[in-house]
Order: sequence, then structure tokens, then C-alpha cells
Amino acid sequence: MEITTDVKNLPTRGREPITQNYNILIGVLMELAKDLEQQVKIAVAERQDIPKEILEELAKDITPGIKDRVAENVNTPIKILEELAKDYDSGVRQGVARNPNTPIETLKELARDNDYGVRRDVARNSNTPIEILKKLASDEDYRVRQGVAENTSTPLKILEKLAKDYNWHVRESVAKCPNASAEVLSTLSKDEENLVRDVVAKNPNITEKILQKLAKDDSSWVRQGIAENQNITIEVLEELAKDYDSSVRLKVAQHPKATIKILEILSKDEEFRVRKAVAEHPNTLTDILSNLSKDKDDYIRASVAKNPNTPLDILMDFTND
Repeated sequence: MEITTDVKNLPTRGREPITQNYNILIGVLMELAKDLEQQVKIAVAERQDIPKEILEELAKDITPGIKDRVAENVNTPIKILEELAKDYDSGVRQGVARNPNTPIETLKELARDNDYGVRRDVARNSNTPIEILKKLASDEDYRVRQGVAENTSTPLKILEKLAKDYNWHVRESVAKCPNASAEVLSTLSKDEENLVRDVVAKNPNITEKILQKLAKDDSSWVRQGIAENQNITIEVLEELAKDYDSSVRLKVAQHPKATIKILEILSKDEEFRVRKAVAEHPNTLTDILSNLSKDKDDYIRASVAKNPNTPLDILMDFTND
């Protein structure tokens, strides 16, 4: 059913939701694009199926936030993107820099923009040419270099350079990158900054050697990261189950690979959060749940009651609790 309502007679809170309806007629959208309310026009500009002629009109709108959305819209014509790339508002230029359809030549121009945010978004754009990424990897603003590290199209050679960046935020972004090689991750696993090593610990691409090394890291944050890693071995998980830091043991108790042996040990942990995690774990057996059902902590007993593995006889006992 197509919407043909006279939208001018609706209150703002009624006009804005209509912009999200995909049965709305083009004529109604045209009318809403001229609305006096900012939020209504923004909602129109954000639609991914909006006709080009409406985007062309909205690209001339001086209301704050409208041209930004047009600049980011994948349906915006190339000609309009080229014009918006010269806009005085850096927010608009950032939108163009983020758009996957922005021409290479325009991205090259924006890579020289005075605003760091524009250069950062060019650095993040997966279509940005390698030669531009190489230049931005040496940008004076660390946030731009960080953007290069976050780009999944960034070549390994550039990532290797950024892994040695003096700013730890950049190195942290390299550690998060799915394209980071084992060599790069090995280098970052020795980083002086705990937060960088923590990110390395969580990276699913780290080798078993790095994983074992970081499991003995001085920082509990790093050991927690290892305990969260989905590729962790049972051997390392068992070692971390004995960690002196309760937050590390908690991560072990929450890990989907936690074995019955590990869960049984942690079910007797002095920290109630660890025992509660065992009570909630889908691998926890009936015997362990039975013991936890007698725990002094109300929250742990409640978790036992919610566990689908808890048998009826234990649940019946709770009625007398």
C-alpha cells in the first residue's frame, strides 16, 4: 500500500517516521525533503533508495547536518560528491571521504585536506589507493595514521611500519587489524603498552607461541585478553583457571571451551562472580549444578535455576528456598 497522506498536516513526530516507510511515493518524499524540520530532512537524506533528483536538491540545503548525509549516501551522483568535496564544512567533506563511491581523484584531493578528520576518513576508505595510504601513514596527526591501520585494504608493508609508530593508539589499531601478520603480532606482543598487548591477546590470528607467552604476561588485562581468545588451547585455559586474578578466572569460566574439569575447579572459587559464571555455563554438569544450588549467594542459586541443564528435582528444591 502506497502512502499518499498530506504530510504537511502531520506533526513532526508523525512526519519523521513516514520517511522510513519504503511504500512512500516519490512525490511525498519530495515534499518531505522541503520540510522545515531538520530531523525530517535528515531522515530523507539518509534513505538508501532515495532518487538522485532529491539528493541533488538536498545537497543545496543550508540546514546543518543535511549535506553531511547527502555526502555519505551511496546514491549521491558523482558530480554532487565532487562539489561537496569542496564544501566549507569539514563534516560534509568527511562524509564524501567516507563514501565508497567517491572518485579516486577526489579522494586524492581530500587526502591533502587541512582537517585531520577528513584525512582520517580518506585513510579508512577501502577504495583509497595504496600510494595515498602510504603518504597518510606518515601524517602528522596520529588519528590519521590510526585510520590507515584500521583500513582492511592497507598492505602488510605499511602495517609493519605502523607497528613501530611512536603513538600507542596507532600500534593498538595495527594489533586489531585482521590483516596483521604473525610477525607483526609477534612484535606487538612485546609492546611496552599494556593496552596494545591486550589487543594482541584477543586477536584470533596470533600463533600458539604468542598465546602461551602472553598467558604469563605481567598485566592481568593481557591475561584476560588471552582468556577471551576463541583459539585458546585447553592447556592454556587450564593454567589461567589457576590465575591469582579473579577477573582472569572469570573470563576462563565464561569461555565456551571451558571443560568439565575446569568448570568443576572454578565452581569452588572464592570469588562469587566466577562461581556464578560456572552456574550459567552451558557445559556445566548436573553434579556441579547440584553443589552450586546450595551456594550461600542468592545470585548463584538463581543462575542455577535458569541453567537449562538443571534437573527438575533441583528446581523443585528451590521452591522451598
